[in-house]
Amino acid sequence: MMVLDALEQKGHVEWEGKRKSRCFVMWRTPEEWAAMIYQWISSRGMNNTVCTLFELHSGDDAEGQDFYGMDLWMLKRSLTVLTSQGKAELMPGSQPDDSDAGIKFF
Repeated sequence: MMVLDALEQKGHVEWEGKRKSRCFVMWRTPEEWAAMIYQWISSRGMNNTVCTLFELHSGDDAEGQDFYGMDLWMLKRSLTVLTSQGKAELMPGSQPDDSDAGIKFF
């Protein structure tokens, strides 16, 4: 448990529920992923455009990026970081997995 607590302090563990019986261990923090995604968006001139989670997760343009194919929960968590920083806005989709949800980058 001490290892997980140390990783949690560095932002590499998120617990599911208050009982701490299950956690997600991340090799990059959501903030690190968010910065990487935003840097890629900015370098491609995609600010003030809307794309779908599918395009970021599995799109041809994203192929070869470290975030390509990442778990959708982590992608959504990282995009939430950008939203809280005022760099993006999430738009809900209609699919159960949110793959058609939109994200506008500022």
